[in-house]
Amino acid sequence: MLAKAPPAGKIKGNSFGTIQAPFATLQEALTQVPHGTGFNIEVKYPMLDEAEPDHIRPIDLNVFVDRILDCVYTHAGDRNIVLSSFHPDICRLLSRKQPNFPVFFLTDAGVCPIADYRCVSVQHAVRFAKSADLLGIVTVSDPIVSAPRLVQAIKETGLLLFTYGQKNNDVAAVRIQRHYGVDAVIVDKVMLIRKELQN
Repeated sequence: MLAKAPPAGKIKGNSFGTIQAPFATLQEALTQVPHGTGFNIEVKYPMLDEAEPDHIRPIDLNVFVDRILDCVYTHAGDRNIVLSSFHPDICRLLSRKQPNFPVFFLTDAGVCPIADYRCVSVQHAVRFAKSADLLGIVTVSDPIVSAPRLVQAIKETGLLLFTYGQKNNDVAAVRIQRHYGVDAVIVDKVMLIRKELQN
């Protein structure tokens, strides 16, 4: 986090392969961002088939999740927090280890090949989220925009449905999702989408 704005043209943002400054820690974010701001904490942990090619050694899932939850409970105060992860076992642990924050399972609905069957489709994501007592799923928006009747099938299970992805920067795609009852749409162009939806 920057204490004051840098001079124009004097700073280059972080991008793939060019990290210009360290990332804020979770503790720093929780203590320095205004308390009225809610957090969607996406917990990153590699799947086995992602870790093996890069020789990433595993960290005990319980220890990993405990450290995150300890930081959240110590520094979050009364702010609204949502926890989410693409890793199903992380989601299950986040849900079992605490009762206060909703947990969502993130899925790319099989866009990226992954060995874990829970990650390969919206249908499998829904089954997993129900079995793990999660509040909902967050899926890439492509299958929802292509087949919006999926929304009703997902909602009938009692899960909340959020979406993310490139299509969510297209107002027409967001309107379709809104019409069919998607609970939240995660967008990059927040002001543009908000303005267009109000018209």
